[in-house]
Amino acid sequence: MTSINDLHWTSPAAVLTSGQLRQCTKSRAEVMMSVVGATTWYEDYVSKHKHAPPEDNLVLGFYPAAFLKEASQKIGLTFFTAIACDMRFAQGVILLVNNEWKFIDDRKPVGSMLPFTSSKTYIVLPHRIGFSVYSHPAVKTWNLRDDASVCIKQAGVLTPGCFKSPSDHEYNPLKQDILRAPVPIQENVMTLDSEIEGFSGNLEEWLASFSNPQQAPNVAVCLYQQTFYDKGTPAPQTGLLLKELGTVRKTGQKVMLKIGVYLANCRATWDVESTEVDWIVM
Repeated sequence: MTSINDLHWTSPAAVLTSGQLRQCTKSRAEVMMSVVGATTWYEDYVSKHKHAPPEDNLVLGFYPAAFLKEASQKIGLTFFTAIACDMRFAQGVILLVNNEWKFIDDRKPVGSMLPFTSSKTYIVLPHRIGFSVYSHPAVKTWNLRDDASVCIKQAGVLTPGCFKSPSDHEYNPLKQDILRAPVPIQENVMTLDSEIEGFSGNLEEWLASFSNPQQAPNVAVCLYQQTFYDKGTPAPQTGLLLKELGTVRKTGQKVMLKIGVYLANCRATWDVESTEVDWIVM
Protein backbone atom coordinates (compact mmCIF):
# COMPACT_ATOMS: atom_id res chain seq x y z
CA MET A 1 0.00 0.00 0.00
CA THR A 2 1.12 3.58 -0.67
CA SER A 3 -0.11 6.49 1.47
CA ILE A 4 -0.43 10.15 0.50
CA ASN A 5 2.66 10.88 2.62
CA ASP A 6 4.62 8.29 0.64
CA LEU A 7 3.65 9.96 -2.64
CA HIS A 8 5.24 13.22 -1.47
CA TRP A 9 8.62 11.50 -1.32
CA THR A 10 8.46 9.41 -4.47
CA SER A 11 10.34 10.06 -7.69
CA PRO A 12 8.43 10.60 -10.95
CA ALA A 13 9.83 7.17 -11.86
CA ALA A 14 7.24 5.74 -9.46
CA VAL A 15 4.63 6.48 -12.13
CA LEU A 16 6.25 3.77 -14.25
CA THR A 17 6.24 1.41 -11.28
CA SER A 18 2.53 1.97 -10.71
CA GLY A 19 1.81 1.62 -14.41
CA GLN A 20 2.88 -2.01 -14.47
CA LEU A 21 0.09 -2.86 -12.02
CA ARG A 22 -2.65 -1.58 -14.30
CA GLN A 23 -4.32 -3.60 -17.01
CA CYS A 24 -4.40 -1.37 -20.07
CA THR A 25 -6.21 -1.73 -23.38
CA LYS A 26 -4.35 1.26 -24.79
CA SER A 27 -0.85 2.70 -24.46
CA ARG A 28 0.52 3.11 -20.93
CA ALA A 29 3.16 5.49 -22.23
CA GLU A 30 0.62 7.89 -23.75
CA VAL A 31 -1.14 8.17 -20.40
CA MET A 32 2.06 8.79 -18.42
CA MET A 33 4.31 10.74 -20.77
CA SER A 34 3.10 14.19 -19.69
CA VAL A 35 3.51 13.31 -16.01
CA VAL A 36 7.20 12.46 -16.44
CA GLY A 37 7.78 15.15 -19.06
CA ALA A 38 8.70 12.74 -21.86
CA THR A 39 6.62 13.74 -24.89
CA THR A 40 9.15 14.39 -27.66
CA TRP A 41 9.34 10.73 -28.74
CA TYR A 42 5.56 10.75 -29.32
CA GLU A 43 5.37 14.12 -31.02
CA ASP A 44 8.22 13.26 -33.38
CA TYR A 45 6.60 9.96 -34.36
CA VAL A 46 3.18 11.52 -35.00
CA SER A 47 4.76 14.35 -36.99
CA LYS A 48 6.54 11.85 -39.23
CA HIS A 49 3.93 9.09 -39.56
CA LYS A 50 0.64 10.95 -38.94
CA HIS A 51 -0.53 8.39 -36.38
CA ALA A 52 0.33 7.24 -32.86
CA PRO A 53 3.30 4.91 -32.28
CA PRO A 54 2.41 1.19 -32.46
CA GLU A 55 2.16 -0.88 -29.31
CA ASP A 56 4.74 -3.48 -30.27
CA ASN A 57 8.27 -4.35 -29.16
CA LEU A 58 7.53 -3.04 -25.67
CA VAL A 59 10.30 -3.24 -23.06
CA LEU A 60 9.32 -6.10 -20.71
CA GLY A 61 5.88 -5.85 -22.31
CA PHE A 62 5.05 -2.44 -20.82
CA TYR A 63 6.61 0.63 -22.45
CA PRO A 64 8.14 1.62 -25.82
CA ALA A 65 11.93 1.88 -25.71
CA ALA A 66 11.88 5.42 -27.14
CA PHE A 67 9.60 6.57 -24.31
CA LEU A 68 11.76 4.94 -21.63
CA LYS A 69 14.98 6.46 -22.94
CA GLU A 70 13.48 9.94 -22.90
CA ALA A 71 11.82 9.32 -19.53
CA SER A 72 15.12 8.23 -17.97
CA GLN A 73 16.74 11.47 -19.15
CA LYS A 74 13.87 13.63 -17.89
CA ILE A 75 13.53 11.86 -14.53
CA GLY A 76 17.25 11.68 -13.91
CA LEU A 77 19.19 9.55 -11.46
CA THR A 78 16.24 8.28 -9.40
CA PHE A 79 15.09 6.36 -12.49
CA PHE A 80 17.64 3.71 -11.47
CA THR A 81 16.94 3.54 -7.71
CA ALA A 82 13.81 1.37 -7.58
CA ILE A 83 14.45 -2.11 -6.20
CA ALA A 84 12.43 -5.31 -6.00
CA CYS A 85 11.25 -6.74 -2.67
CA ASP A 86 12.80 -10.16 -3.26
CA MET A 87 15.18 -11.99 -5.58
CA ARG A 88 12.41 -13.60 -7.63
CA PHE A 89 12.80 -10.81 -10.17
CA ALA A 90 16.01 -12.55 -11.34
CA GLN A 91 14.40 -15.89 -12.16
CA GLY A 92 15.35 -17.07 -15.61
CA VAL A 93 18.62 -15.13 -15.65
CA ILE A 94 20.49 -16.72 -12.75
CA LEU A 95 20.63 -19.96 -10.84
CA LEU A 96 21.32 -19.40 -7.15
CA VAL A 97 22.18 -22.59 -5.30
CA ASN A 98 24.25 -22.83 -2.10
CA ASN A 99 25.43 -19.23 -2.51
CA GLU A 100 26.78 -19.93 -5.98
CA TRP A 101 25.56 -17.41 -8.55
CA LYS A 102 25.33 -18.83 -12.07
CA PHE A 103 24.39 -16.71 -15.07
CA ILE A 104 22.17 -18.52 -17.56
CA ASP A 105 23.75 -17.55 -20.88
CA ASP A 106 21.64 -16.39 -23.84
CA ARG A 107 18.71 -15.40 -21.61
CA LYS A 108 16.77 -12.16 -21.95
CA PRO A 109 17.52 -9.37 -19.44
CA VAL A 110 15.11 -8.90 -16.53
CA GLY A 111 15.47 -5.11 -16.35
CA SER A 112 17.05 -4.94 -12.89
CA MET A 113 17.94 -1.27 -13.51
CA LEU A 114 14.36 -0.29 -14.40
CA PRO A 115 11.60 1.01 -12.09
CA PHE A 116 9.25 -1.81 -13.12
CA THR A 117 9.40 -5.58 -13.61
CA SER A 118 7.62 -8.34 -15.48
CA SER A 119 8.12 -10.78 -12.58
CA LYS A 120 5.61 -11.53 -9.84
CA THR A 121 7.22 -9.37 -7.19
CA TYR A 122 6.70 -5.89 -5.79
CA ILE A 123 8.91 -2.87 -6.44
CA VAL A 124 9.89 -0.40 -3.71
CA LEU A 125 9.03 3.02 -5.10
CA PRO A 126 12.09 5.19 -5.82
CA HIS A 127 12.35 8.34 -3.67
CA ARG A 128 12.71 11.79 -5.13
CA ILE A 129 15.72 14.02 -4.48
CA GLY A 130 14.93 16.51 -1.71
CA PHE A 131 17.99 18.79 -1.76
CA SER A 132 20.55 20.13 -4.19
CA VAL A 133 22.38 17.28 -5.86
CA TYR A 134 25.71 16.54 -7.49
CA SER A 135 25.37 13.79 -10.12
CA HIS A 136 28.29 11.53 -10.89
CA PRO A 137 29.30 12.41 -14.49
CA ALA A 138 29.60 8.77 -15.59
CA VAL A 139 25.86 8.11 -15.21
CA LYS A 140 24.91 10.25 -18.21
CA THR A 141 26.95 7.89 -20.44
CA TRP A 142 24.85 4.82 -19.53
CA ASN A 143 22.83 3.38 -22.39
CA LEU A 144 19.35 1.98 -21.77
CA ARG A 145 18.78 -0.66 -24.45
CA ASP A 146 15.62 -1.93 -26.12
CA ASP A 147 15.92 -5.35 -24.42
CA ALA A 148 15.68 -3.84 -20.87
CA SER A 149 19.42 -4.08 -20.17
CA VAL A 150 21.72 -1.12 -19.49
CA CYS A 151 25.13 -0.90 -21.14
CA ILE A 152 27.74 0.79 -18.94
CA LYS A 153 31.16 1.90 -20.21
CA GLN A 154 32.00 4.31 -17.38
CA ALA A 155 31.07 4.15 -13.70
CA GLY A 156 31.95 5.70 -10.37
CA VAL A 157 33.05 2.46 -8.74
CA LEU A 158 33.76 2.64 -5.01
CA THR A 159 37.25 1.38 -4.20
CA PRO A 160 38.72 0.73 -0.72
CA GLY A 161 40.16 4.24 -0.74
CA CYS A 162 36.66 5.71 -1.00
CA PHE A 163 35.91 4.54 2.54
CA LYS A 164 38.83 6.43 4.07
CA SER A 165 37.95 10.10 4.39
CA PRO A 166 40.79 12.63 4.35
CA SER A 167 41.77 13.64 7.87
CA ASP A 168 41.10 17.33 7.20
CA HIS A 169 37.53 16.84 6.05
CA GLU A 170 34.58 15.24 7.79
CA TYR A 171 32.25 13.65 5.26
CA ASN A 172 28.67 12.57 5.69
CA PRO A 173 27.00 12.52 9.12
CA LEU A 174 25.59 8.97 9.04
CA LYS A 175 26.58 6.82 12.01
CA GLN A 176 26.04 3.74 9.85
CA ASP A 177 25.49 3.15 6.17
CA ILE A 178 21.97 2.24 5.05
CA LEU A 179 21.54 -0.58 2.57
CA ARG A 180 18.57 -2.17 0.83
CA ALA A 181 19.93 -5.52 -0.26
CA PRO A 182 19.16 -9.27 -0.31
CA VAL A 183 19.08 -11.02 3.05
CA PRO A 184 19.95 -14.74 3.38
CA ILE A 185 16.98 -16.85 4.40
CA GLN A 186 18.87 -19.13 6.80
CA GLU A 187 22.43 -20.10 7.67
CA ASN A 188 23.72 -17.30 5.42
CA VAL A 189 22.39 -19.08 2.32
CA MET A 190 20.99 -17.00 -0.54
CA THR A 191 18.20 -18.29 -2.78
CA LEU A 192 15.78 -16.73 -5.25
CA ASP A 193 13.24 -16.67 -2.40
CA SER A 194 15.46 -14.34 -0.34
CA GLU A 195 13.86 -11.02 0.60
CA ILE A 196 15.45 -7.67 -0.23
CA GLU A 197 15.26 -5.53 2.91
CA GLY A 198 16.53 -2.26 4.32
CA PHE A 199 19.04 -2.33 7.18
CA SER A 200 21.89 -0.39 8.78
CA GLY A 201 25.42 -1.67 8.34
CA ASN A 202 28.87 -1.08 6.91
CA LEU A 203 28.98 -0.87 3.11
CA GLU A 204 32.68 -1.67 2.86
CA GLU A 205 32.26 -4.82 4.96
CA TRP A 206 29.16 -5.84 2.99
CA LEU A 207 31.00 -5.58 -0.32
CA ALA A 208 33.79 -7.79 1.01
CA SER A 209 31.58 -10.47 2.54
CA PHE A 210 28.11 -10.71 0.99
CA SER A 211 27.23 -14.06 -0.62
CA ASN A 212 30.37 -15.61 -2.07
CA PRO A 213 32.22 -12.48 -3.28
CA GLN A 214 35.15 -14.56 -4.56
CA GLN A 215 32.92 -16.29 -7.11
CA ALA A 216 30.51 -13.38 -7.74
CA PRO A 217 32.07 -10.03 -6.75
CA ASN A 218 29.97 -7.26 -5.21
CA VAL A 219 30.29 -3.77 -6.69
CA ALA A 220 29.07 -0.38 -5.42
CA VAL A 221 28.50 2.34 -8.02
CA CYS A 222 27.75 5.90 -6.93
CA LEU A 223 24.89 7.84 -8.51
CA TYR A 224 24.69 11.17 -6.71
CA GLN A 225 25.38 13.20 -3.59
CA GLN A 226 22.75 15.46 -2.06
CA THR A 227 23.99 18.60 -0.31
CA PHE A 228 22.11 20.44 2.42
CA TYR A 229 23.65 23.85 1.66
CA ASP A 230 26.85 23.37 -0.34
CA LYS A 231 29.65 20.84 -0.79
CA GLY A 232 30.78 21.59 2.76
CA THR A 233 27.62 20.00 4.17
CA PRO A 234 26.96 16.88 2.11
CA ALA A 235 24.19 14.40 2.74
CA PRO A 236 24.93 10.67 2.34
CA GLN A 237 26.05 9.37 -1.03
CA THR A 238 23.44 7.34 -2.95
CA GLY A 239 24.35 4.48 -5.25
CA LEU A 240 23.64 1.02 -6.61
CA LEU A 241 24.72 -2.44 -5.47
CA LEU A 242 25.64 -4.76 -8.34
CA LYS A 243 26.58 -8.44 -8.47
CA GLU A 244 29.02 -9.68 -11.11
CA LEU A 245 27.64 -12.88 -12.65
CA GLY A 246 30.08 -13.77 -15.44
CA THR A 247 30.89 -12.72 -18.99
CA VAL A 248 29.08 -12.74 -22.32
CA ARG A 249 30.75 -15.38 -24.48
CA LYS A 250 30.52 -13.47 -27.75
CA THR A 251 31.55 -10.00 -26.53
CA GLY A 252 33.50 -10.54 -23.33
CA GLN A 253 31.31 -8.02 -21.51
CA LYS A 254 30.89 -8.54 -17.78
CA VAL A 255 27.34 -9.49 -16.87
CA MET A 256 26.01 -7.56 -13.87
CA LEU A 257 22.76 -7.61 -11.91
CA LYS A 258 21.46 -4.77 -9.76
CA ILE A 259 20.51 -6.26 -6.39
CA GLY A 260 20.27 -3.23 -4.11
CA VAL A 261 20.83 0.43 -3.31
CA TYR A 262 22.74 2.25 -0.57
CA LEU A 263 23.20 5.49 1.36
CA ALA A 264 26.83 5.62 2.42
CA ASN A 265 29.05 7.56 4.78
CA CYS A 266 32.04 7.50 2.43
CA ARG A 267 34.06 9.74 0.15
CA ALA A 268 31.84 12.27 -1.61
CA THR A 269 30.64 11.62 -5.15
CA TRP A 270 32.64 14.51 -6.61
CA ASP A 271 35.82 12.80 -5.33
CA VAL A 272 35.03 9.40 -6.92
CA GLU A 273 36.77 9.07 -10.27
CA SER A 274 35.12 7.52 -13.33
CA THR A 275 36.38 4.04 -14.17
CA GLU A 276 36.36 2.51 -17.65
CA VAL A 277 34.28 -0.70 -17.55
CA ASP A 278 32.49 -2.97 -20.01
CA TRP A 279 29.28 -4.07 -18.33
CA ILE A 280 25.86 -5.20 -19.39
CA VAL A 281 23.41 -4.95 -16.47
CA MET A 282 20.65 -7.51 -16.94
